[in-house]
Amino acid sequence: MSTGAAIFTTVLFGFGTTNQIVVNMELHDRSTKKMIWNFSHTLSGGLFSSSDQLVAEVMRIASKKLPYTKFMKK
Repeated sequence: MSTGAAIFTTVLFGFGTTNQIVVNMELHDRSTKKMIWNFSHTLSGGLFSSSDQLVAEVMRIASKKLPYTKFMKK
């Protein structure tokens, strides 16, 4: 949606989506060729949000859901 249309929608209805990000990430084990983890998420931004802000937010959400372990060197 254009900025002008988003402003009009915000004034008329009280909300307006100007940008949207759809993320699908998969983590695969190379040796077994099996999927270990996947993450799918859709995030919409309003009039004053940028695509950089949406990407940062979705990466923050994904990093919290990513399973990991800390390996110690011997």
